[in-house]
Amino acid sequence: MIRIERKDAGWAMAAAIAAASFRAPALAQDETTLRVMGMPLATGKEQPFFDNFAKQTGLPIEMDYKPLDSTGVKEFEQLRVPKSGLSDIVGLRLGQVSRDEPTILGLDLIASLDNLKSKKVRILDGVMAEFMEKIGATPVTMAFGELSRGLKLGTIDCAVTGPSSANCAGWPESATHMYPLGLQVAVQGYGITMNA
Repeated sequence: MIRIERKDAGWAMAAAIAAASFRAPALAQDETTLRVMGMPLATGKEQPFFDNFAKQTGLPIEMDYKPLDSTGVKEFEQLRVPKSGLSDIVGLRLGQVSRDEPTILGLDLIASLDNLKSKKVRILDGVMAEFMEKIGATPVTMAFGELSRGLKLGTIDCAVTGPSSANCAGWPESATHMYPLGLQVAVQGYGITMNA
């Protein structure tokens, strides 16, 4: 069993693709282009990985990369994309795709969230919506790219995300407070079709 540390996750995917190429002789000879639908622009910095894949690995595999928010695909539809044949590799925000695969959900339990009572809270999935209702908050569904504006306009009072995503999305310009509480594990990953 190979243990992959968080910092090596991107290159672990490269290793998996490289390992697959050794089993497919045609891949080693012919250039292949894989269609990639990545994470939303505001949540990560993955594009250089895909743009430089062929150069970094020496494999004849080019990546046609598009971030999720430039495709017109909704976050909750990400698992449907590889099934439809629109992309070979898909960035997955697992909480958002849980409607299609509920077994991927997880929730960290916490002691008290009294300050969220009667607040409109942008939630990530159905489990978090139920949790917010139980503590007296109003769950609001909103696309990640609309959150900064939602905070500015008061459509939502608060939202849940990781610090890196919040900073990349410009939340410090809209939010007045930040509370570092482990509410839910935000698991992200990549799916690749068996054909690719």
